Amino acid sequence: MTNSPALPLLFAVVLITMATACDQYDTPEAVGSGDGSRVMGDGGKRIPITPRFEAKLDATEPSGDAGDASKPKTPATPRAEEWHQAPEHEFFPGFVGIEALKKTQAEHLRLLKSIADRGDWDYISAHRPHPPTGFDGGFDWWMFPIDRTSSYGQAYAVGSREIAALKKDAAFMKSYRDGVILVAKSWGWDLEHNKDITNAKQRWVGYDVRLAKLLHSIRLFGQKDLFDRLLVFIREHKVQLEPKYQKYLQPL
Repeated sequence: MTNSPALPLLFAVVLITMATACDQYDTPEAVGSGDGSRVMGDGGKRIPITPRFEAKLDATEPSGDAGDASKPKTPATPRAEEWHQAPEHEFFPGFVGIEALKKTQAEHLRLLKSIADRGDWDYISAHRPHPPTGFDGGFDWWMFPIDRTSSYGQAYAVGSREIAALKKDAAFMKSYRDGVILVAKSWGWDLEHNKDITNAKQRWVGYDVRLAKLLHSIRLFGQKDLFDRLLVFIREHKVQLEPKYQKYLQPL
């Protein structure tokens, strides 16, 4: 078959067209406009960009024996604590879903209760791995959800719609409140009776990151009674929160 003189010319046109198209997405304006949108070509439509949150995660490890399906599996653990400001919207596309959050929260409450029953309160009061159960010590994001992303990305971040739905769920709210009460006990404070129960194992250890997340979550979920009693604990124990956390001490 004789080569047509038009073929090389057509091939060159295709290459030029492809290069031009690629160049559009290499320009700063096309990649990101600076206002949280992506511009598709010159004067094109602005398309909102879903925020990307990257974290280096360890492989998911089960909390307990690998073959015991009754024990909760701890989500992949971030290598470093992060606390990013949430995007300014009320919906997180990466959210695991209400049912998944409820399941994880309930499973870890049972695990925390079993750790407390052992008298191992130090593994609840701060972020410390608990070798007997395989628990890595992290639980704030699903036990006390907030409207901020984390090292888990948007997985456990809740917007106003999710919070409203969870507040209507009596079983979840009981489990949620039980979790708050349990953590406060690890710090030596009985929220149910609003009194100090400090002892050698249950005491304030200065882990204000967990306390700040707890206060933030309680505010979002409107649990004024628990919030007010935590303020008594903070006052009685002269707890000093870092300046960036003090905004959560405002009256609810």
